[in-house]
Order: sequence, then C-alpha cells, then structure tokens
Amino acid sequence: MVAPGYTASFMLLASVGMVAFMPFAVPLLVDGLSVSAWIIAKPLLAVVLVPLVIGMVTLRRAPDFAARAQPVVKKITGLVTIIMLALCLVVYGAAFIGSAGSYATLTQVIFYIVVTAGSYALAFGLPQNQKSVLALGVCTRNLGAAFAPLFAVAGVDERAVVMVALGVPLQTMAAFVAARAFGARS
Repeated sequence: MVAPGYTASFMLLASVGMVAFMPFAVPLLVDGLSVSAWIIAKPLLAVVLVPLVIGMVTLRRAPDFAARAQPVVKKITGLVTIIMLALCLVVYGAAFIGSAGSYATLTQVIFYIVVTAGSYALAFGLPQNQKSVLALGVCTRNLGAAFAPLFAVAGVDERAVVMVALGVPLQTMAAFVAARAFGARS
C-alpha cells in the first residue's frame, strides 16, 4: 500500500521544483524559442502553485470543508480534463492522425517505461512503498503544467500540443501497469 504522506510530500516537492526549474530549462531546451522565464513561469504559477497553496491553506484552516470539497473538486478536475482533451482532439485532430505513422507515441511509451523502472530501481535504501510512490509520481507528472507553457508562447508547433495530449492516456496506462506490478511486490 502506498502511504498518502509520501504521495503528498512527493507532489509538493515535484510541483515546487517544476515551477522553479521549467521557466529556465524550457527556453534552453527548445531550439529557436526566445521567451523570458517569466512568460513560462506565469501560467505555471496559475496552474500549479496557486491551486496547491489554496489546497494546503484550506486543508490546514478548514479540514472539514476540505474533506467535503475534495470529491467535488476531483469530479470537476476530471470533467475539465476530459473537456480539454476533447477540445484538443477537435482542434488538433489531423495532427493526432498524423502522429500515428511517426515513432512519437512509441517513444513516449518507452520513455514512461524507462522513467518508471529507472526511478524505482535507483531509489536505493527506500522501503518498497516509498519507491512505489516515487516511481508512480515520476511517471504521472502533471500534464496540465506541460500544457501551460505551450499555450503561453505564440506559434508553438501543434505537434507539441498533440504529444502532451497523448501523454494523458499513455501515462494512465503506464501508471496502471506499474501500480499492478508494485502491488504484486508488496
């Protein structure tokens, strides 16, 4: 069983690290992209850090309200995710079809396998339940945070949007397979 405390700690560290790292790394990693770190940071703050802080403050100040609101927020988040993916499919449908002949999807699958297995194998000295949290957390990063900088920059290649959107079902499948494997080991 995965301990909720480990999961919450991982999410906090990963979210803060991502918001601090991405604004500087994205312009360096993407050829021809000349935007300021602030252009990348603004949507990350709005999509990742502000909701995280609101949730933490609410849980700390009004735990009963947080417990009642959590199922509603979870349903709304799931619905918004489905709507966003459907809109991506409508807007970028031709690019989705075009990606079928490329190796982009296979590359993502291999990436999720390597990242999940690698983070689990390299978690030296951690108990199995903590290794599982680390591996599942690494393989299921927040794709909304990946979309945020894409939509903040003008003229982004639509193939980048398609690859991020494809990450949702691919991450879900990778996490499901990994969770089953980790569950069998515990």
